Amino acid sequence: MTSKLVELANGKIIKKVIREGSGEHPKKLSKVRIHYVNTTLDGTPFDSSRQRETPFEFEVGSKRVIDGWEIGILTMRQGEIAIFTIEPELGYGNQKIGSKIPANSTLVFEIEVLNIDNSVCLENQMLKLTELKNEGNTFFKTSKFQEAEGKYLESLESVKKIPRRTLEPEEKKQVVGLQTTLLLNASMSEIKLEKFAKSLKNCEEALKLDPKNPKAIYRKGLSYGGKLDYDEAIKVFSYGVEIDPQNKIMKSKLNFYKKKKIAEQDKKRNMYKKMLLKKK
Repeated sequence: MTSKLVELANGKIIKKVIREGSGEHPKKLSKVRIHYVNTTLDGTPFDSSRQRETPFEFEVGSKRVIDGWEIGILTMRQGEIAIFTIEPELGYGNQKIGSKIPANSTLVFEIEVLNIDNSVCLENQMLKLTELKNEGNTFFKTSKFQEAEGKYLESLESVKKIPRRTLEPEEKKQVVGLQTTLLLNASMSEIKLEKFAKSLKNCEEALKLDPKNPKAIYRKGLSYGGKLDYDEAIKVFSYGVEIDPQNKIMKSKLNFYKKKKIAEQDKKRNMYKKMLLKKK
């Protein structure tokens, strides 16, 4: 079979297909297991997993390998063997690597894809985590708040492990958005369960991700109210009204906790008066 030549990255990578593969291409955060042989353009070898008899495994998009590899591997399928000629800017650039790779070297890599695991790619992870969130929503709607909290926290634990530094801006936005939703859903379940300290912690985490999120502000205020800390509840709802003056629910809760504080102060004054009268 005649080898195929393909230009990638505006010609900065030349791919020569030696053997076709089959199945899906890897995706962002998919795990791939490969064998590789690396040489300089003049054929000087400098690294080989075959020589070590140990395949190399990494997550696509994890920034563990040079950009040329990241771009090239996305075009491959399981079982495929290809040779990539990579220009310096997608290799090691102006860095000198050891004694065998001068600065600004064009590199040659033979790669064989042994296995692709797309079950852990970003797309599939997000689908699974969203399914968990939806299970939590179903429990919440039927007032099974303990079960709902469990589903939200299970999904939250996994979403926090997704490496943000490898994501494109839109991908990062989606991951952070899901994390924020899970924190706030867990918070609402915890308010229903009167776990106000836990709810408060989740609201504060959500506000680190989105400082003006109205749901996070509102549930933070409710959490302080549940702890009977009316001063802090008033501060939180005052901030909420400040950033969103048209928010009627926020205004209503602010007035509610102001009245609660006045009632508490009146109660303390009356108790103090009774104590004085008893002493007389």
